[in-house]
Amino acid sequence: MPGRIGARRRTFGLPGAEYGRFMWRAGIFFVHLGRETERNRIAMLYFLKKYPLSLAVILAVVYLSFFKPPSTGLSDIPNLDKVVHVCMYLGMAGMLWLEFHRAHRRHPAPRWHAWVGAGFCPIVFSGAVELLQEYCTTYRGGDWMDFAANVCGVLLAWAVMGRPWWHRFGL
Repeated sequence: MPGRIGARRRTFGLPGAEYGRFMWRAGIFFVHLGRETERNRIAMLYFLKKYPLSLAVILAVVYLSFFKPPSTGLSDIPNLDKVVHVCMYLGMAGMLWLEFHRAHRRHPAPRWHAWVGAGFCPIVFSGAVELLQEYCTTYRGGDWMDFAANVCGVLLAWAVMGRPWWHRFGL
């Protein structure tokens, strides 16, 4: 309450910290904006706690999308990379579906949250990765067919995990 006499600002234990000032905490440089920063930190910890495997799969997909692959005999097989794209995004979207249902088993969330988080977001993520491959790397190239394979993987995850029949198995 800035208008009250003797009111103190929250400094999160750092002397002299004020709202809107640059701070260094835990090795991360950030702008301290008060409660919003605290809420964002709590939200980040929530996702790390509720979706650990999904985050690991997303990091694996990012790594596999941007590392320089070695040349092997498998590169001679036509369209094998499209199968790999389908499998990566099937795994990512499927893991997002599974962890969403696991995290909201006791406290149900609206179903459209799962459709957005496990369907729409992986498709947008896929498009962003393909654009970054095209314009930000010299050893990778973005491809519309890779994007189509990624979307097919997400759609397969929708077909398997997005159906109401999975409730019968207690997942």
